[in-house]
Amino acid sequence: MTNPEDLQRDTEAALGDVERLRTELLEFSELVSINPVLRDLRISLADDLEEFRDRVAQLLDRISQLLKEIGYSAYGRSNEGSAFSLATLANELNAQLEWLKGVLEHIENMIQDDTQTTAQWFINQVTNPVRAALNKIKTILTPLLKRFLSKIWQIISNLLTPKEWKLQGKVGTGILGLADVGIEITFGP
Repeated sequence: MTNPEDLQRDTEAALGDVERLRTELLEFSELVSINPVLRDLRISLADDLEEFRDRVAQLLDRISQLLKEIGYSAYGRSNEGSAFSLATLANELNAQLEWLKGVLEHIENMIQDDTQTTAQWFINQVTNPVRAALNKIKTILTPLLKRFLSKIWQIISNLLTPKEWKLQGKVGTGILGLADVGIEITFGP
């Protein structure tokens, strides 16, 4: 385990990323402009996008609270449970962003595949915001989330002591020579 000052510094840095993610994801103007159009057409994705925002807000609140607890915990206190909770929440946040990307790609494909039966006003109002949202995911949100996840893994590695590492793979004809690679880490005292 690292010293408490490093852990507190790392958690404060991660908390800064949580707030930036909160701003970017919850004030996602491209989604705000898509939602009314989806509602006008009575497409259930409008409700799904609202639920996405609620889920992300809850996840970010839980991550933020957990990071605060970790950063200000007593010296020497066991944080294994917190580390695993943090990993689970971070992975769920990543899954939510992937879900959003999939929904937006679905809308984009719906427009491209069905231009003859899709109302022109719908195409005009949704095409640019969907493309802008996908671009924002690619250029802003994904790099921000990757940076945040690397900080989370740094915090987790400081909370847990690896007891044993195992790297396994099968030799194949892939570019890297390994067709199937896995890592197993056992934590303990």
